[in-house]
Amino acid sequence: MLEEWPTSWKNGDTGRKIYNIMPSVSLRPTNWIREDVIFFSQHGPFTAYLKRFHLPDSDYCSCGGIGTALHYATECIYTVFLTDMFNHTSQKLVKVLQEEARKDFVEILDPLMLCTFASMCETIFGTKIGALENINMQFSNSLDRFWDMITTYNLTVILPLIIAISPTSLDGNNPIPSYFRHTVLLSEGHSSF
Repeated sequence: MLEEWPTSWKNGDTGRKIYNIMPSVSLRPTNWIREDVIFFSQHGPFTAYLKRFHLPDSDYCSCGGIGTALHYATECIYTVFLTDMFNHTSQKLVKVLQEEARKDFVEILDPLMLCTFASMCETIFGTKIGALENINMQFSNSLDRFWDMITTYNLTVILPLIIAISPTSLDGNNPIPSYFRHTVLLSEGHSSF
């Protein structure tokens, strides 16, 4: 039976999508991590699997495809952008770690933290901060860019909402909107208004 398994896997009809990822099987035990087991078994937080237990109303993803692990990893419009972003960031991380490996003492914590920080900023804010571009000043520069993004976001999105709903803005006696307009214009690079 075990000797027939590789042939059956190669010539069979079932599991063709997984076959494209893992074309051969081995009889040797492997040390799979939890995420690998969830992905290949399809037993995880996926709508197609949870539908078996009547937990969601449908086995479809929000994008309209069947909600399998492979769908979320390869074709879902809501998650496929992450693949390119993570591939790009991980390639930069590999280059940085290769340069670090040439030294007597290898520092991996800072590049890993910067890689994670860059991925978070790109995923959450849609902005590249260049965390791994300049290895000498990357951490302080990255934090500066991150702080600029947060400040600009708060000044242009959140503060106007707070001002608009404040009680003094409703009666027209609030001096903050003119100050705010001046601050935002200066932060956007306007010298006069």
